[in-house]
Amino acid sequence: MLIRLLRTAAVAPARFGELLAGGVFVMILVQVVENVGMNIGLLPIAGIPLPLISYGGSATVTTLAALGLVQSVALRRMVIARGDGGIAVLGTITRRAQA
Repeated sequence: MLIRLLRTAAVAPARFGELLAGGVFVMILVQVVENVGMNIGLLPIAGIPLPLISYGGSATVTTLAALGLVQSVALRRMVIARGDGGIAVLGTITRRAQA
């Protein structure tokens, strides 16, 4: 999931989409690192749940909402055409327009 978040940030059509996907990546990464660190005894005990696994209530809702926003950014990704003349950016495309 974290790799897909980074890939979404790389193909985002606007700077805002890049920052949004990158921010969600960092949010989930910090939660995972801190939770794993607490479980193996390297970090002090804090009250954050493991994203999408532990029962967290509002933390789970927040994580799901953030992933929904990133999915919206992923649907409006950049289209890159490679041809004889090199690489040209054609614009954005949605999944509905691909079909």
